[in-house]
Amino acid sequence: MKKIIILMLLGIILIGIGGYLYISSPYDKNSKKEIEIEVPSGTSALQVGNILYKNKLINNLFYYKVKVKLIKPKFKSGIYTLKQSMTPNEIIELLQKGATHKGINITFREGERFTDYAKVISQNTNNTEEDVIKLGKDKTYLKELISKYWFVTDKILQDGIYYPLEGYLAPNTYNFTSKNVSVKQIFKTLLDEQAKVLEPYKDKMKDNPHEVLTMASLVEKEGKLLEDKRLIAGVFYNRLEKKIALGSDVTTYYAEQKSMKIPLTQAELDKKNKYNTRNKTMLGLPISPISSCDKTTIEATVNYKKTDCLYFVADSNMKVHFMKTYKEHLEKIKQLKEQGKWIG
Repeated sequence: MKKIIILMLLGIILIGIGGYLYISSPYDKNSKKEIEIEVPSGTSALQVGNILYKNKLINNLFYYKVKVKLIKPKFKSGIYTLKQSMTPNEIIELLQKGATHKGINITFREGERFTDYAKVISQNTNNTEEDVIKLGKDKTYLKELISKYWFVTDKILQDGIYYPLEGYLAPNTYNFTSKNVSVKQIFKTLLDEQAKVLEPYKDKMKDNPHEVLTMASLVEKEGKLLEDKRLIAGVFYNRLEKKIALGSDVTTYYAEQKSMKIPLTQAELDKKNKYNTRNKTMLGLPISPISSCDKTTIEATVNYKKTDCLYFVADSNMKVHFMKTYKEHLEKIKQLKEQGKWIG
């Protein structure tokens, strides 16, 4: 009987020593490897153990479970960057203090194209440009968005649209947990923000959100100041009403998927395309937006300024001049050329 008791005591001592050695010993004391893990909100200490073991941050799951059952730690959710050279004690202590990892910030700018956004995502996350473009054209996914967001309609499924989500993703600076963020999560974040931006204008644009966003994207590319944007929108609406081609170079650039730093050719300006409003037979809006746009541009487009003007032109100082007649338009261009301010 005494032998059994002695053996039991020795077993307990050995387990205790093993536990102490475990808690004091890192997975690999010589390793410099850093491993990023996420502790989702509501994750128990025991579930965290599985995450640590799976990521090779602890050697023994049994001793970890014994430890957390004894001390009952409260871990904070977040993204953590841990080292294999850290002891389980150090890891447990850090998880109780909270994550120091602040995630990543990604800035999406107004006036940029969907392809620009794809590039930004690829540069800041573990996704490729192809991943972004593929999901942005996935019809099953797009139909899910149509059912979820009031401003996303089946017009984004029209044949001939280059990128269905062009103009729908709100520009801003966003924080994501890590570079492992999915394209779907990024799209959701930007669409949720767009929903907030558009909410004040819902009554005015609920019947034609696609057309409003398309018009706003043109205004974004044509003007800088709020008052100019309101008048530019007014000019465009006048031309639509009178069935005059919008005649906007920015739509040709988009049709050709060309940088605006490169001059357009006459052949490109004349080409018939569902985006190119410089073609005189194109009497409506482009088939879809041509860029993202900010809050002020949407406000200017929805609450545009009524005007008698049908033409406008910007000079080299980015001052926008508005004219009522084609004759006045030509005279203004001549005047700007003489002043060295013509940028056409």
